[in-house]
Amino acid sequence: MYGFLQGEDFEKVLCEARAYYAGHLCERTRPYDGMPETLSSLAEQGFGLAVLSNKPEELTQALIERFFPHIPFAAVHGGSPARPLKPDPASAVGVLASLGLSAGQCFYVGDSDVDMLTAKRCG
Repeated sequence: MYGFLQGEDFEKVLCEARAYYAGHLCERTRPYDGMPETLSSLAEQGFGLAVLSNKPEELTQALIERFFPHIPFAAVHGGSPARPLKPDPASAVGVLASLGLSAGQCFYVGDSDVDMLTAKRCG
């Protein structure tokens, strides 16, 4: 039988993993091919753009600043104790509300099943 970390052991490993990830954030990370150009084109055409990630807020901000410094995102949100993580739709609905939009007025683009479930739950 496999053992699972619990309590203080789990918290210690989680803290170490998060610290390592934060310290090596951009080492193996890069935008998907064509993504910077696509986002630039959408912005030039007048589309509003926003980011919603489950990565911690400060890491999400750092990644956007590093890889998309010239993209005029209207909102960039990462994981925060103040917001539930995807696929809970509340964070995405909050982003839409802050931009004065409804789900029917936007496209939700993601790269995982969690993103697709979030979009579906938002309507």
